[in-house]
Amino acid sequence: MHSHFASSRASSRRRSGTPPTKPPRGPRLGLSQERSRFLLRFVRRPNDPHQSSSAAYPNLIPGIRKVNPGLPVSGNRRPLGHHYGWRSVYPGVIVSRDPEPKTLLTRLLGGRAVGEDSAGELLTTYGLHGLSRLSPEELTQGHALTPCQAGRLEAAFALGRWVERDRPDPCPHLARPEAVYRLLAPELRGEQQESFHALFLDPRHRLKGQQIVSLGTLTSSLVHPREVFAPALRRGAAALIVAHNHPSGDPEPSSEDKEVTRRLLEVGRLVGVPLLDHVVLGHGSWVSLRESMGF
Repeated sequence: MHSHFASSRASSRRRSGTPPTKPPRGPRLGLSQERSRFLLRFVRRPNDPHQSSSAAYPNLIPGIRKVNPGLPVSGNRRPLGHHYGWRSVYPGVIVSRDPEPKTLLTRLLGGRAVGEDSAGELLTTYGLHGLSRLSPEELTQGHALTPCQAGRLEAAFALGRWVERDRPDPCPHLARPEAVYRLLAPELRGEQQESFHALFLDPRHRLKGQQIVSLGTLTSSLVHPREVFAPALRRGAAALIVAHNHPSGDPEPSSEDKEVTRRLLEVGRLVGVPLLDHVVLGHGSWVSLRESMGF
């Protein structure tokens, strides 16, 4: 019955010659006026009561192409810089290769006003060196950072340490304490406990390998000569250099540092693997016990 009445209405339209009426469509995307008005209800009204929502937020209304004329427009009628940095929007702008630390931290933390405030607070409280030593838990609990922001900071500092360690020469020449510092400083920077390293050298004093002997406060009982010279003999090392860090940043050797050095010197003469130096690393400085003790 229903199909009979529908066919009769269609035939009456054909006889009268009037085309079937269609609801007016919106521009370009085929949206009806009712649908457009429905979408406009969910757009936040602008502060200016005399300005319409479509003029204030053109990108939220499909089919309207009123965007910032200074930005290129993509296929989805959204400025290309919407989710990208301003460097991609304005590729012709020359960007400094050494931006300020606050600028870099702001980008890592989100790039908005909240990120800028957090970056300024962190730099004022800790500085870059102290900030690199904070764990993600300390950042999230003490400074209201999200786990994602804390993870980005940790990854950035870890990547910086790997960049310093990625040296072109896999077998550096370690004849001087400065070379030992350049080798180990990126790895030991920011450590909160002492780390004792043994560096195994060939006859030309080039690095053959290295090993962490102990972690914790350096004592003569903690660093046993067997733990130092056994891997050196297995690797066929011709000489040996040991090094450790002072988390306080002061590389001045302690009495325990000197006692450990004397024991390693004696054992090295007995086994035929001489100890060339013991280097203590601090923040931006080092001390050679070979030079201070005169061996």
